[in-house]
Amino acid sequence: MLPFSVFITVDYLNIYIVFAIFLILWIIIPFIRGYFLKKINKDDVQNIAIGISKSSELEKLYKKLIVLVHPDKNLDKIDIAIEYTQLLNDNRYNYAQLKELEEKIKTTF
Repeated sequence: MLPFSVFITVDYLNIYIVFAIFLILWIIIPFIRGYFLKKINKDDVQNIAIGISKSSELEKLYKKLIVLVHPDKNLDKIDIAIEYTQLLNDNRYNYAQLKELEEKIKTTF
């Protein structure tokens, strides 16, 4: 059995080893895990590239389109209006998809 004083002494090499293990477990492994598990599609990359400068345009475009296709305003084409409303809600934060939907909505309504 080791004497108690062996456990009290500070060995700087052990501190560095413990710190390195802590660093690996706390920082590096979650970063690597997140890097490989995260799937970025093309639309996400486009939205990141567009950036914050388009956020006000995105909101304006969404509001304009949702008013145009709202089922309460299009009682004669209620099925199409509900379908487009769902598409708009699904792509609310996707500027490229909203632009495509805008063209389709202009031809339909």
